[in-house]
Amino acid sequence: MKLSVIDKLGKQVEEITVDKEVFGAERNEILIHQVAVALQNNQRQGTFANLTMSEVRGHHKKPYRQKGTGNARQGTTKGPQFTGGGIVFAKKPRDFSTKINKVKKLAAFVSAISAKITDRELLVIKDLELKEYKTKSVAALLEKLQLAGKSVCFVNAYKPEFVRSVRNLEKASSTTPEQLSVLDIVTNRILVVSADAIRTIEKQVLRKEEPTPKTAAVKTASKTVMQAAAEKPAAKTAQVTKSAKTPMAAKSAEKKPTVTKPASKPAAAKPAAVKKTASALPAVKKTSAEKPAAKQADRKEAAR
Repeated sequence: MKLSVIDKLGKQVEEITVDKEVFGAERNEILIHQVAVALQNNQRQGTFANLTMSEVRGHHKKPYRQKGTGNARQGTTKGPQFTGGGIVFAKKPRDFSTKINKVKKLAAFVSAISAKITDRELLVIKDLELKEYKTKSVAALLEKLQLAGKSVCFVNAYKPEFVRSVRNLEKASSTTPEQLSVLDIVTNRILVVSADAIRTIEKQVLRKEEPTPKTAAVKTASKTVMQAAAEKPAAKTAQVTKSAKTPMAAKSAEKKPTVTKPASKPAAAKPAAVKKTASALPAVKKTSAEKPAAKQADRKEAAR
């Protein structure tokens, strides 16, 4: 991808090739809006503090009696309807900061700066060196570039004299390529970027996308450390199981003496079953029908 470079008169001088992944990304307005709002929230201080009824100066004494005065009934002069009274739902200090994911922030930046290039609102100038670093010289530069009256942001390496010459202009501002954010790109209509700043932005974005050798080495070292830490407990458990099999088994064998059980006695021969004869059988009990007949016979013999 190529970008045209202009001089201080607005004429094209040369072309530079840039990475398409940085300056030719797709437009994502939703992502740009989310990151810009988050950056605005992070700039809010949130130090406001108003007083409620319980905090304002005064007392809770009833100003006049309940009835008979013709006025509305009042219980205190610290109410919000009185001058100097408390504020309803008073604002208190709070934190408006919003967390932004690094990947999301970088993607929004690339999308925003690519959108500026497609809309032809980004001008690459060869350099921003001025003969005299004064406000009128910067104003003359804007007139030559036909940018007078438009909100312009100059992106260049930090020079305190250039910053002083720009800050007194109403719609002009300056920043460095390292500090350029999505909010700067969105709030300014035109970006005037030096050729060196374009290279710095490109290197910075690509450096964030690709891991540096230091971080890669740290990641590999951390992986090896984690693997070693995972292998150590496994080795310890294996040693414990081996030791548990040999010495503990020997100790248990020493503690438990072998007990020899005596031989079981031969079972005694059971006597043969004796068949019961008729004489050996017990006397048969008399039934209930025979008992009264025997009693009557005994009575007759006693009467004789």
